[in-house]
Amino acid sequence: MVHQDAKSICQHKKIKYGMAKTTRTKTKTPRVTKSKAFSKNTYLEWYELMLRMRKFEERANLMYFQKKIRGFLHLCIGQEAIYAGMKTSIARNLGARFKK
Repeated sequence: MVHQDAKSICQHKKIKYGMAKTTRTKTKTPRVTKSKAFSKNTYLEWYELMLRMRKFEERANLMYFQKKIRGFLHLCIGQEAIYAGMKTSIARNLGARFKK
């Protein structure tokens, strides 16, 4: 059942109820080419960062079970690549902003 107020508003604005016009703009997604690929050093930095995060979380887990860390511990083991990629993306975006 259609609410009476919504129907009267649409009739007042001469819009068919439920058929409001929307405009969409087409945006092209950028394609990665070989010139924009990551360097070997970037991959090595990611690996080093992911390994460091994994070692830290394993050590935190050990300390948690030894009751050296109080409270709740949420581990993200297996999600290291997400954080490494985010760090690179944020660093690039911030670097681009400061160069202007």
